[in-house]
Amino acid sequence: SFEPIPWYRFIILTVLCAVPGAVYILAFTQIGMGLTVFTILSENYEQYVGTILTYLLGFALLLYVLDVAHWGSNFGKIAQIVSCGILLIGILVAGVFDAGNQPYSPTCAFTILTPLWVMLVKPVFYWKEVTRTYVSWLSGPLLIDALTFVAVWITWAFMDDANEWNSITRAADA
Repeated sequence: SFEPIPWYRFIILTVLCAVPGAVYILAFTQIGMGLTVFTILSENYEQYVGTILTYLLGFALLLYVLDVAHWGSNFGKIAQIVSCGILLIGILVAGVFDAGNQPYSPTCAFTILTPLWVMLVKPVFYWKEVTRTYVSWLSGPLLIDALTFVAVWITWAFMDDANEWNSITRAADA
């Protein structure tokens, strides 16, 4: 059965769903502070990527040796979730820190974190709602967010010729 979303929840959910996209646009694109962020990451944090990955590999090996996959108690299941979260966040942080060498790593992190963010909104803000109802409510807010981001990008692109991919910017970036 379909339960319509109340208008106030629609607005709140639209704003909450926009958070990952807004952070990504502001931090990692030319519309926001992308060049500054990439410079800061490559100059100050890139050196820690190897260390982070080494610790993550050691942590993953420790989990393997301790048979984390077979922890069946309630505490064991929580430990599994926390351990997987640590590994995922560590890999994403290492990838973003390496953005100077791998410029698409923030995009990959955004692609992975957006669905996780949307699914984490439910237990925090909509814990009383049935998951099926919550998921059915997502289509409208996500569509509004996508259309808003496209409108922002089109507006930004046409505000200045330097924001368009044309012969001038191709020559400047060559």
